[in-house]
Order: sequence, then structure tokens, then C-alpha cells
Amino acid sequence: MVESTKLATGPASSKPYIKSSYINDSPKVHFLVKMKVSTGLTLFALISSSPQPIEGASSTLIAPRFGRLPTGAIKPFGWSLNQARVQAEGLAGHLRDFDSYVAGSIWVPGGSIEYSEMHESGPYWFNGMIALAFQLEDQRLIGQLREFLDFNLDNQQPDGWIGPDWNMSIPRLVWPRYLVLLGLIQYAEADPSQTERIVDAMHRFASLVHQIWSNNQQGQPSNGFNFDYQFVRWEELILSLEWLFDNFPRGKEAELLESMRMVRASGFDWKNKWYTDTNFPKEAVTSLNMQTHGVNNAEALKSEALAYRFTGDESDKQSTFNRLDLLYKYHGRASGTFSADEHLAGLDPSRGTELCTVVEQIFSLAVIYQIFGNNSIADRAEKLAYNALPAALMPDWKSHQYDQEVNQIWAKEMNPPPWGNNGPDSNVFGFEPNYPCCTVNHPQAYPKFWANSFVTDANGTSLIHAFLGPATFSGRLGSSNRVEVDTLYPFGPSLTYTVSARQAFDFKIRVPDWAQSGKSTISLNNGRAARLNVDASSFHIVKVPARTTTFKVTLDMPTTIEARPNGAIAVNRGPLLYAIDLQFNDTVTPGQRSAQALNDVRRLYPNAPEDFLTAFDNHTQAHTLLPTGEWRLAIDASSIRVIDKSADISELPFYAWAADSSPVSMTADACQIEWGLTKGTASTPPTSPNACVGPKLKVNLIPFGAAKLRLGEIPTMHQRINLKVSRSDGSQLRDLPPSPKSRLTMERISSRFNNPESDITCRSSDFISFKLKRVNLQMFSNIPVLFADALSADSPNTFASSPVSASKQRHSQLDACGEFRIVDAEGTKGKGLDTDDEAEGDQEARDDRGGTKGGSNEFFSVDGNRNSVPSPSPSPSSASTSTLTPSQHYGRAPPSPTPSPPPLNRTQTAPSNSPTPPPTITLTESSATLEILFQFMHNQPQPIATIAVISFSSLVALVSAVEKYQVHAAKEACRNRLREFIPHQPLKVLHIATIHRYTSLMDEAAPYTLGLPLKDIQSTLNANTFIAWVHYHHSFSLLLHQIQTYQSPTRYHWESLKDKPGVKTMDSPCEVWTELYAKVAWRIGGWVGGIVGLSDSNGDNDSNNANANGNGGGAGGGGIKEIFRQTREVIGLRCMSCPKWMMDWEEEVLYRMGKMKRFSEYL
Repeated sequence: MVESTKLATGPASSKPYIKSSYINDSPKVHFLVKMKVSTGLTLFALISSSPQPIEGASSTLIAPRFGRLPTGAIKPFGWSLNQARVQAEGLAGHLRDFDSYVAGSIWVPGGSIEYSEMHESGPYWFNGMIALAFQLEDQRLIGQLREFLDFNLDNQQPDGWIGPDWNMSIPRLVWPRYLVLLGLIQYAEADPSQTERIVDAMHRFASLVHQIWSNNQQGQPSNGFNFDYQFVRWEELILSLEWLFDNFPRGKEAELLESMRMVRASGFDWKNKWYTDTNFPKEAVTSLNMQTHGVNNAEALKSEALAYRFTGDESDKQSTFNRLDLLYKYHGRASGTFSADEHLAGLDPSRGTELCTVVEQIFSLAVIYQIFGNNSIADRAEKLAYNALPAALMPDWKSHQYDQEVNQIWAKEMNPPPWGNNGPDSNVFGFEPNYPCCTVNHPQAYPKFWANSFVTDANGTSLIHAFLGPATFSGRLGSSNRVEVDTLYPFGPSLTYTVSARQAFDFKIRVPDWAQSGKSTISLNNGRAARLNVDASSFHIVKVPARTTTFKVTLDMPTTIEARPNGAIAVNRGPLLYAIDLQFNDTVTPGQRSAQALNDVRRLYPNAPEDFLTAFDNHTQAHTLLPTGEWRLAIDASSIRVIDKSADISELPFYAWAADSSPVSMTADACQIEWGLTKGTASTPPTSPNACVGPKLKVNLIPFGAAKLRLGEIPTMHQRINLKVSRSDGSQLRDLPPSPKSRLTMERISSRFNNPESDITCRSSDFISFKLKRVNLQMFSNIPVLFADALSADSPNTFASSPVSASKQRHSQLDACGEFRIVDAEGTKGKGLDTDDEAEGDQEARDDRGGTKGGSNEFFSVDGNRNSVPSPSPSPSSASTSTLTPSQHYGRAPPSPTPSPPPLNRTQTAPSNSPTPPPTITLTESSATLEILFQFMHNQPQPIATIAVISFSSLVALVSAVEKYQVHAAKEACRNRLREFIPHQPLKVLHIATIHRYTSLMDEAAPYTLGLPLKDIQSTLNANTFIAWVHYHHSFSLLLHQIQTYQSPTRYHWESLKDKPGVKTMDSPCEVWTELYAKVAWRIGGWVGGIVGLSDSNGDNDSNNANANGNGGGAGGGGIKEIFRQTREVIGLRCMSCPKWMMDWEEEVLYRMGKMKRFSEYL
């Protein structure tokens, strides 16, 4: 099935992260009561209440919003079950068989090595494999894990120490035990026969933790690199202590709580020393430390959420959402992750993200969601699990990348590497690219995601499907229940639930923010579909009776465009990001080992067996992927079409993340553009829209996770039309196609004309006309007033005066379809037009004229069918500050959906009277202005020379037209020409610069206005700009006083001579002082401009040569001349002290100048 793409650009490209309103979608807090589950474990469900101590506890521990279900109660199903089998048959399932860092780990019988002094490889593997083994009930894997369990519990030290012996010469290395504890929790839940034994061991170790932290025996970063992680990842230990408190406190609540507080207090203060507006880096970091490390940030996402449970401090809750906002605003990726090729890497898509960072984000978000219950957190977890995670692994899960890229044009060794501090092979799909940590840590991602996909609520009689996807739940919610979810989600929109219950209970389905449009439906027992009734917690509640019930949920899965830096776009459909699929050749070699790790092993374990130290592993493979076609591509966003075959299939292929497995794909028009490399990889996408340098072609977009070579943040291309310009006497002015080099309103006008058989005539104020092929317009009611006014039939030579009048005038040209359509002379119906494609700079003007900010892009055609056309790429300025879809605003409920306009009556027809004449677009610019403007629209040498001699008044008119029609190709030339007029027309240049927000020109022109009459300033600038100018003038007046009076020349010279014996008269100037003082003053003068004016002349007001009258001087002179006057009055002898005094004076003045605000900062 082929469907038109529905694109929503408003919220995604116009709103920043919100950090303060998270409480809006956070239900009230709950506390714990016990309930039994089918495994025989004690599970804690939740009862709604205000925050209060748990019954029997010695202090407060606030219950999470949702309760976890035990490991093994939830199992993957459908394609997820196949994916679990792929993982068990792939790299994860065989690490214990051949990976020397697992099979030979000091944590297993007979092991003797670790890849680092952190001793973490065995614990990472143990923590990551338990959920998978018990979900699959794979006895081979369970046996390997049981061996690890027995070896470490049987050898637990009398004081409670778990694992390899403690080196008494150094502090306790507790970090790898954090991971072992997380694994023990899962094992205790999954295997009731081992629960008591595991809990006993955990309590003994917890008592030792209390002792270690009480005596300050834990290691600190100052003790060595191996102690860094236990300092910055303290929340992993607190999670385990809270699990003991919740489930098996054994009367040790006070000790456990005190341990939690000590562990937090001794660890890094993420809340106050990192995740603040002041401390957090807003771009790629260059100074590297533990706080900038990507995995540390991924794990720290949950630190204050866990701390909130024992502090009850609302600022801990706030901090959780602040850090989510900061990370994803300044380092976010369209694939759901944040960038960190070891360390935070900013928004540039040429930088990478480590696989471990993705894995730990998913788990942290699951924990945060269970504690606070915000829907946007669950949306983010799904985004990561269904995009960034599978993108980093080959479909058979036997090879992985260390660093993935959102725009990944190849996967190969790159030397020098483009990463922060990772190695050249980090981008290769291999066994141990760069470092082994991701090899042993990646197995936990999907199994834990599935294990957290269901949670409990309220009094334990409600079950919630939180992370959507195919799964089964078997457990006891008041009575035995089984839930089976059969779905292709996230590839398809429908989820079929089969619930077998022996007793009625409430089943809740979490509805993603992007699906809360009022169009998502549910049908019970094959009945009629009804709309989902989504409550404040984003749940639809199904009252399940005591029998088997089947219901089908179909989510509205819109295709949306997300703004990315430099005007690039990301194409999303539901939780999936779609990327241009780049074809490639795959070169396969034996899996390469990490050279860095091998060197560390040789250093740490000089007697390690040689077969543990081979450079390659023949059990695995490395894949080098090189593209076979062009990757320098831009797309036409309006041409995106969705091909959805999900309704025609019932299951996915075994390898769900293979390139050809998805039932949904997209196509789009594209072309080759100019796009270079940075350090051997694709550079930042060139600013969109882009010029095509080759013919159009079709590209396929597939799910991001399936596209191993891809473009995920995609530049856009210009749409080309034919434009003929002629004078009123019929002579031809130009016959040129518009250039794709500029984003031009004229092009935007023409993109609304879709009938190639019709013409539209556009007249300027002095009768230049041109014809645009393609005329039919179907206009949504909130189109930019620029175009609404232009279609006025009552004002042929001027724009209409207001949006209201424009609307009334537009009625005279409409047929019976109302304001949704305009017809041409033949009366043929028009096609859709986009209404939200103006650059951000035009948005404010549109609002001032009465346009609707962030308006809908949807419309209805005459026959009632819904269509839409996406907007061209968002402006670069908006993309750099907002890269979110509505579901990504943490800590608040999603905005209410905007109601769609009702469909038009299918029976409506155009009136039968005289046909509507072709609409006229009125242009108010002069022919001279338009002629220059049009030259910047075409593939031809641009008229820089013309602008270089243009008069000031003509330049002002051209600048206005350039900004009105957004002719980006002409902006730089206009700004440069304006700059030349600053000495002669500083006030007028300042006025123009403030209107069009030319910040650099404002700052250059403003100093030249400081000496002008106040009445001229007030009459030229608007009120707000004038107030800013007054503050600016005051600041620089103080600076001028400083320049002229601080350590005056006379004082300088007299101070240097007063102690010289025999000096009675000073009748000759000090040449040293004169030269130095003048030199400094001139340098200051060049910066201050009008304060220390260079001339008394204001120059020609409208000269073709801005420099014809010398260097100008808007301040009327005085500054430097006064300094020279003072200098000439200084008489004395040549002395050696003047240079020192001069340097002191220069340093003081320049210091004060450096602290001064520029003019633009006062606005």
C-alpha cells in the first residue's frame, strides 16, 4: 500500500526543551504492599497515596510510581522472540565459550585475566545475560551463569566481600561489584531456588558496604583510574540497596538507608556540579574527564531519581528532568541517543555514539519511568531501543560497532579518527572494535527492555503495557493471568492482545505521545473500533473480565519531520526514524581484538596465556562496509511517500533488523549535492536547501536500525521551476531557471502551483511582469499573509493593509469550497500546498501580520480525502535550538492535539458562473531591485559587481526585498555593501541592521552613532532600540572618560621624571611616550569607532563609493585628536619609564573595553 506522507513540523522545529513543568504528567506518589506472584517470589505492588514511610521502616523511602515485575515473568514474543534467539545464537550467547575476557576472567573458575584494572568484563557479562537466558529458558546459558554464581557465592569472604581477593595495599575496588549485584537481583527473581542464598550474600555484602563507607575505605579517583567508576556511577549501587530495602529488608532498613546516603554523598555530585545551565557543556567537549564521559552520563540519568526515593527532595526530581533536557538538547541525535564517541560530542552528526552509551540509556530510562511515570521517558526508551540500538549491530548480532554515526557513509578504519578520543577502528562492525567493554555489555539492552515492558500499578490488580512491542506476561495479579501481545510494532501500528484472566482486573496500555491524536482506536473481541480514551497518565484502560478477552489497538502512526542542525531533517514514523539506505560492499575478515586492551592485559598480567592474547579471533568476523553509490544526497521533503505493507503480513523475517525485513519503507526524490568530508567521514550536512549538481533520482528510506550505511539527518534540495521575466513593453528581461542556491520566497510561491497547463501573472509596482508555469492553488486558511495579501483582487498594485481585509478579498476569488481552494481560469481543482515553510526569521513577521504560529500542515481536498505536503527544510536557526518532537519534552503532558478541520462535502462543486480569472501576485519592488534580486536566483555569475556600486537608497530597497523573499544567496553581498556605508550612514545602517537582525552590522555601526545628535537617534530608531542605544551610549561614555583621564599623559611623564636629579625644565616632548600613546589610542580608536572619531566629516549621504570622503567619522571626531592634543602638550625628556606606564595604561583600558557589552547585547 502506498500512502501520502503526513508531515508535522511545527512543534518539532519551534519549541525548546521544557525543564520546569514535569509535574503535569506525574501522578501522585505511591507506597508498597506485598503481593504474591506465580514464581513464588514476594513482589511489591503499589497503592495510591501521598509520600509516606513504608510500613515498618525506620525512615522514609518513597515508593516508585510503578512496580517492577520479576525477571522471567515477561518474555519476548513474535519478532522479539526471534530477536532474542538471534542474540543467543550471536556474539552475546557465545562470549562464555571463546572470549578470553569472559571465559578467562578472574571471576570464573580457572580464569586469570581482565581487560583492565577495573575487573569488569565478567560482571558485565553476568549482568547482561541473565534476563536473556531465563526469557528463553536456555539451559546452556543458564548453566554458564549458574557456574559464575556458584563460584562467587561459594568463595564469598567472611566479611562479605564478593569476587577476587582484595589487594590490601589499595582501597576497596567496589565498582565491579555494582554490576554483580545487579545480576544477583535478576537471578534471585528468576530462580526461586536460589533466592534465599542470593539475598543472604547480598546482605552480607551490604553490611560490608556500610562498613567501608563509614570508615572511608572506598577508593576515590585520586587513588587511580580504576576507582573512577565507583565514584561517578554510585547510583548503580544504590539501586541494589533499594531493591533489598523494598523486598528483603530483614530489619536492616536503617543501615541500608544510611548506606544509600553515604554512597551518594561520597560520589560525584551530578546534580549541582554538572547538570546545571552553568556547568553543563553546550557543545562538543575538548577538556575530557569522568563527567564528560558518555556512559557515565547515560548511567547518571537515573542517579537523582533513585536518590529521590530516600530524600523526598523535589529538587532531585527536577534535576532528573533538567539533565534529560540538557543532554538531548545540546547533544541529542535523531535516533534517540545523545552523542558521545567516548565523550560528549555536540550536535554535529559527523561525530559518533558509543554502543555502551545507548545500552545504559535504555536501562536508566526504564528506571526513571518506573519511579516518576512520565510518558515522554517511555517514548525516549522506545526510540533508543528501536533505532540507535539495532543500528550498531549487524542483523545476525554477531558483530557490533563501538561508535555509530547518524550519517554513516561507510564503516571502516579511519585514521586519523573523527572521534573524541577513540581509535581508528571504532566504526567497524567487529568483535572488539576500539575496546571490549561494549562486547561484554551490549547483551543486557534488549532483554532488560523486554523485562521492563510490563509494570504494575495501584494496588497490584492493574497491569500496564509500558514499552510497546510483542511480549507475553505470566503472573498473578489478584489471580493467575496471562497476557500475550502479538504485533509487528514498531514496524506496524496494530497490537493484538489476548488476555486470559481467572479474575477481573484492569489492563492499561500506554499510548505514546505521538499517537494521542484522537485517531488511535481499539476494538474488543473483533467488535467495532472505538477511539482510545487516554487518561492523564497516557493510559487507555481495559476492564478485563474473568475469561479470555481479545482486543486490537491501532495507533495513529504519523510521519513527521524533525528539524536538525543546518536545516537538515529527520523523518520519523511513530517510534522509528527512517534513513536513506546506502547500498554497500561488505568485506569480511576475522574479528580483530582491541589493541589497547591487549596492551593493558600484558601490563597487568605478564603471565597471561598466549592464546588469550591473539590479535584476531577466528570465531568472529569484522565487516568493512563501503558504499557502492552516491552518498552526497539531498531530498525533496515534499516528495516523501510511505509504502506500508504491514497489513499484508503477520510476522517479520527471522532477522528483523535486516535491510529488507521491514514492511514499511519510504521513497523520496533526491539529487547529488556538494558535501565534503571531515577527518575521513561525512562532514556536517551543508546548510539546506542545497543546489543539485546532478539529475534527480529516487532514494529509499528504511528504518534507521536496519540501514547500516545511511543518512539519518538529511539535507534538503531546492525545487526548480521555470521563470520568465519580461518588461511591460514585452521585451525580455530574463529567462532563467531559479537557482537552487537560495531559499527563496518566489520559489515558495511557485511550489504552490501544481497545474503545468496554467499561468499566473505577477506584476511589480512599476509594471514588470513575469509568468510562472503551474498555477492551481489550494490554500489553507492560515497561509502566510505575504501570499494572502498578494492574492487580493481589490488592490492590484499594493499589498492589502491587514490580514482581515486580505481574507475578505480572498473570498471574492473562492468557489463553493470556501477558503480551502482557489481555482484557475478553467475552474480545475487545485492540489495541496504547504503553509509552514517560512524561515524562522519570517515567523515573527507572520505572527505580527496575524498568521497562525505553528499552524497545522493538514488540509482536505475537494473530494474529502486528506492529503498533505511537507514543508521544506526548517531554517538553520531554528534547528540548532530545537530538535524535538512533542513527545520529547520531559516532565510534562503532551499538548492537546489541534482539532482537524472537517472534511469538505464530496458533493460540493465549483459555481457554474463565469470562470475565476487568474490570480495576480502583486510585487511592490521596483524593476531595478527585482532585476538584481532575480540574478541571485539563477545558475549564473551573481551580480556582486552591481551591488558594489549601488547607491545607499537602492541598497536599502534591495535588502528589504532580499529579506522579504529570503534570497539567502544575496544576503552576504548586501551585508558587505552595508558595511561600507557605516562611516557615512551609521545611524541608517544601524536601523536597517536592527530590523533584519544583522548582529555583526549592529555592533559595527553602533559606535559610529555615539557622537550624533540625540534627536536624530530618537527619530530614527524605534523605542526598544532607542532604549538599548541609551544604555550603550552611557557605557561607552564611561569608557571614553577612562581612556582620556585614567593615568593621564602628563601624570605618566611627570611620575617617570620627578626623581631624576638635575631635571629642572622639560622643554622637549617625550618621543617614546608620544609614539606609544598614539599607537595604543589608534588601536582603541579602531575598535571604539565613533567615540574616538577619525574625522570630522560625515561623508556623502548616498555615495556610490562609501570611501570617497576618507575614513569618515560618525562621531564628528574629537577622540583621537584630543589624545594627540594631550600628547603634544606633554613635554619632557626621553625616559625609560614611559613604556612601562604605557603598558599599564593599555592593559587597564583594554581590560575595561573587553568587559563592555556590544550593542546587540542590549537588545
